[in-house]
Amino acid sequence: MSYAYSTRPITEDQIDLAYILVEASGRDVTRAEWTAFCNRVIEWRGATGLHDDVVVTADAEGHVKGLFVTELIQSLLFGRVLDVPMFITASAGDEDGIILSLLEAAKVAAREARCSDIRIWTQGGESWVRVTGDAPVTSQYFGVQLKLA
Repeated sequence: MSYAYSTRPITEDQIDLAYILVEASGRDVTRAEWTAFCNRVIEWRGATGLHDDVVVTADAEGHVKGLFVTELIQSLLFGRVLDVPMFITASAGDEDGIILSLLEAAKVAAREARCSDIRIWTQGGESWVRVTGDAPVTSQYFGVQLKLA
């Protein structure tokens, strides 16, 4: 089955829809914090300098199926990196398609910002659970770092 998605920066009417995914992911972010963050991102979008952003993937009916949050960081080791501390998908039918749509949007954003790499953090990682032992950890993440060609 072929799915059609629209992947673009979040708009005001998508903030609450996107929060459903954030909440379901178990992130320690309240609705008020998410709303304030998204409103600030939208307000600053296009202003001078490079700022955080939120990108969503929605299906043809407008249901938000995935999202990611970006931050630009300057690494002494890797140069400018598009850091993606939040990458969330929600689909029983086409998770790979949503991931690919989000990943392509991240690559475009990284190239536009002249980044050398993209670092995507995802939740999970049983190895972290094993190595942190009894340490108080609120959530565990692991991820990938992609070199842009």
